[in-house]
Amino acid sequence: MSVKIKIGNIPYIIEVIDDKISYDDDKEKNTKLSASINYLRQRIKVYEPSPEHKLRAMLFDIICVIIIEYSIRELMRDDGTFVTSAIDKLSLGLSEVLESVGITELKPKNKWFNIFKFKKKHNNDIKIKIRGKSYTIEMIDDQNEFNHRLNKEITNLMFGAIAPSKQSIIILNTLPPERKLRTTLHEILHGIITEYDIHELIDTNGVHMEFAIDQLALGMAEVLENIDITKI
Repeated sequence: MSVKIKIGNIPYIIEVIDDKISYDDDKEKNTKLSASINYLRQRIKVYEPSPEHKLRAMLFDIICVIIIEYSIRELMRDDGTFVTSAIDKLSLGLSEVLESVGITELKPKNKWFNIFKFKKKHNNDIKIKIRGKSYTIEMIDDQNEFNHRLNKEITNLMFGAIAPSKQSIIILNTLPPERKLRTTLHEILHGIITEYDIHELIDTNGVHMEFAIDQLALGMAEVLENIDITKI
């Protein structure tokens, strides 16, 4: 099975293979998650030792490519190698989120449309899991609701917010679809960084690094949109 995606507007092919000999032809691999990247050929190979690791393996290497294409220096060391511990936590968190809404592998949305509908509650809230904790994603129509929900005066234009103590994410429902997906992923990433304590994306004042998180969200949104997944 192969899936075509784009990252930084550059086409990549994700190939899932069950032939260990063919997989071993690539030298650059993450042995823990059984995946490899060939940047020159723009291919990501995922060897499938067990179904539960396939999505996480895909996401690990997708994040690595996003880091390269979007120059996210916070997740790279001075010698040019990846901060694999942080990427491992991000891939684990994202795979848990996607699996909690019924996405167990990256395929076009038409196979998952009914699952998306099934996972939503009657009030259109969406339930996801981050490190075993249940978070609610709620769409709101009025920006003034941010002030009420966050219990503080918000003066800047806001599209989304997360309250980890309440395990709640709120997203402005009037956004165009592409902005809504990117904003939702941005807030989900904040939740993953908090729950998994990914200190590489938290500054010395304890503030999350917004620009790096936004670049990760943009890259992930691009990947999902390429396979017709436009909402979580």
